[in-house]
Amino acid sequence: MARDATEMREMRQSARESGIDSGMSTAERGLAPIVGLLALVMGVVGVLVGFGIIGPEGVADDVTDPAAGTTQGFLTDHFMNGANWLWPAIAAGILYWTLNRPPHRHGEMQGSLYHTVAYIMAVAAIIAGALAVLVGFNVIGDNSLLTDGWTWGLASIGLASLAAGAHAAPRPYAVADDDYILSVVESRVGGYPGAAPSQGTTRTERVTD
Repeated sequence: MARDATEMREMRQSARESGIDSGMSTAERGLAPIVGLLALVMGVVGVLVGFGIIGPEGVADDVTDPAAGTTQGFLTDHFMNGANWLWPAIAAGILYWTLNRPPHRHGEMQGSLYHTVAYIMAVAAIIAGALAVLVGFNVIGDNSLLTDGWTWGLASIGLASLAAGAHAAPRPYAVADDDYILSVVESRVGGYPGAAPSQGTTRTERVTD
């Protein structure tokens, strides 16, 4: 009886956590198209600015002339401006991929911790990406340099990568699935006494040291 009670408690806990995971997965998939569109827009803008199609005018044709700003001046006007859009675009692309990954049902504190870390890193990546554009183009901050924006942009890529890694962290052991829970409940209420788990369903017991 004690074992039956323990199994029932574990099943109820698993069901509650499965519901939470399902809600989180739905929210993630709802945010994914927005993040993906943001990545696409910033990427297109970055390419157009990088090639000088839109954005500030370049320096004189003779970029080797020191009076014209030299090659560094040309890069500042085009390549560096475009890259300042592309860094956060790459970060947003990583987050888009992360949000579209299949949901994981960790079912234990370790899984919840990984997901919490993933969400914190994702929010930090979004903030860093926004700062890359705002600081790099001197929208905020006093006398900010374009390279300051690059720093924030590269930081956003690193944070997005950490979010992807934490989100995909493997669970320490499998959680009883819905078919197994149903079969156990049916056997307990007398529908199928002694019924075995449904075919194709695997139960993995928790392993403790």
